[in-house]
Amino acid sequence: MKKHITNSTDSTTPPSVTSAVEESFHRQLFCYEIDNHRIFVEPKIKIEVLEKTVIYPIPHAPKWYAGVTSLRGNILTIVNMHFLLGIAETKTEKRLLRLEHPDFPPLAIAIDNLPHQRDTKEIEKNSHSNQSHYPQWVTSTSKYNNSTFLFADHSALFEAMKNNTIKQPVITTVNLPH
Repeated sequence: MKKHITNSTDSTTPPSVTSAVEESFHRQLFCYEIDNHRIFVEPKIKIEVLEKTVIYPIPHAPKWYAGVTSLRGNILTIVNMHFLLGIAETKTEKRLLRLEHPDFPPLAIAIDNLPHQRDTKEIEKNSHSNQSHYPQWVTSTSKYNNSTFLFADHSALFEAMKNNTIKQPVITTVNLPH
């Protein structure tokens, strides 16, 4: 016997149960990893993991611009998220994640691990508005289980890229005595 799942509510299901299920669904968000930072993707953004893609560097491009790649005949800009977040890059192999926003052309970002889905209920309890060194498209931050979670407004990131207003983050360096 096949069971069909639909988005419509059964007339026998109490409204309080339906709203609890919907609330739980909206708390389940995908996040991608950059170093020890997990960045949540809003539900309106479509994501696709790109395996075995070639990154073509572009000479004299801004530092946030990691290059381009070709996907099904379309050229995608690749964003260097490590640079945007002011995090030193590691030598580990990166995966590419294609982000598709309904109002902007798609782009790709280099990520450290496969995206995964997380319940945001506990993480949101500890969140604070972004008043730190993170870019403006990061709306709030939260520390949870030794990880930093970033709630992002990817629309603002896409808009900044479209207008080429990405600013270089302040990256501090320390000189050690000899």
